[in-house]
Amino acid sequence: TTELDAEANLTFDGSTLAVTGILTVDDINLNGKVVTITGSTDDTFSITAGTNGATTIATVDTAGANGNLTVNIDGYIELNAGDANGSFFIKNSGTSYGTIFNSGNDFYIKSFISDGDLKIQGVDNNSAITALTFDMSAAGAAIFNDDVTVGDDLFLSSDGSRIFFGAGSDVFLTH
Repeated sequence: TTELDAEANLTFDGSTLAVTGILTVDDINLNGKVVTITGSTDDTFSITAGTNGATTIATVDTAGANGNLTVNIDGYIELNAGDANGSFFIKNSGTSYGTIFNSGNDFYIKSFISDGDLKIQGVDNNSAITALTFDMSAAGAAIFNDDVTVGDDLFLSSDGSRIFFGAGSDVFLTH
């Protein structure tokens, strides 16, 4: 049984089914692996079901501008990966830049770029600032942009540790 809303018109040319107007569908079962939605100037959004459940969501802007994917949810967004570490990878043009994952009860943020720093940024009085930099070329040395407040003890974990004072580090305290 097929019911069509009065606002929808269907045409079929032997290979393509076209819908003009509004078509209301309750459930769709597609026997194929790609759904493509074409927008203005042949821009496309596609969902592709791949091997072993791998799914790709892609946008293509034929004008060469950057296509965007906006997720606008009334509630919250849940990312739930089923691998052993719950991993999420951050890539740009196929190059892996980092990952967010867990191991045991620990939460990790990891950079993949050799000697590429990890930075925490924000806005202070309408100016962009880098509040904290982890210098990966210096074994993750933490560089704070301004004051550091410690709520309790400050431990220097190796004998011979030093605290330096002044721009030229000309005054220091040695353990």
